[in-house]
Amino acid sequence: MPQKYDPEYYLKHKDQPIAWRNANPDKHKESNRKSHLMRKFGITVSQYDRMLTDQEGRCAICKDPQAQLARNLAVDHCHDTGKIRGLLCLPCNTAIGLLKDSSDIVISLLEYLKGPVCK
Repeated sequence: MPQKYDPEYYLKHKDQPIAWRNANPDKHKESNRKSHLMRKFGITVSQYDRMLTDQEGRCAICKDPQAQLARNLAVDHCHDTGKIRGLLCLPCNTAIGLLKDSSDIVISLLEYLKGPVCK
């Protein structure tokens, strides 16, 4: 027989997860990171770490080292296929999003930047 909802049990135990999180901030942060990587990208922390090692700890585009950044490198993926392309710093990852993941827009941007004003 299914167990009924017990409001007294809920009220007695509702603060336990918050208390654990407050008592274990590092474990909570790592648990969230592990869950996020698996849920959103289907990879483990060790797979992320391997990618980071393969990229020599740097953004795949601008080559800034993660050690100098305020945040971990973001997992960049193709929105059409879902396949992971690499790890990017926040500005590079944001730029790709603002350019709509379009290589045509990137080429147009390069042509614009090489225009007569900058020569």
